[in-house]
Amino acid sequence: MTTTENSEHLETQTLAVWNRHVAAAQAGDIETVMSDFSEESVYSTPQGVLIGSSAIRGFFENLFAMLRGKPESTVVHFQTIHKDVVVCNFTIHSLGLTFHDTSVVRNGKFVLSCTVAYPAS
Repeated sequence: MTTTENSEHLETQTLAVWNRHVAAAQAGDIETVMSDFSEESVYSTPQGVLIGSSAIRGFFENLFAMLRGKPESTVVHFQTIHKDVVVCNFTIHSLGLTFHDTSVVRNGKFVLSCTVAYPAS
């Protein structure tokens, strides 16, 4: 496999993990969301750095609780995939927040993710 083919394959895998994660998050499916993380995953949030799937689960449980009963209205401003890195900027209007997420995917799991949230404009 050439370097270009390898990069394209890696990007396809990264996009598949990201798309599964987004679909599960929008559906409030905590088990599928958590299948994207392992005990070695690191997730940096506005509240602090979370290490391991147990700590990360708490972040998503809180997020889903904030969204419960609110209409889904998410707008993706941009999404970029480069090899095993995904960068996405999106607004969840029901929360009044815009998120900027950067994640590294390896072997079908997020190994490092960082999310920054700020008031939507």
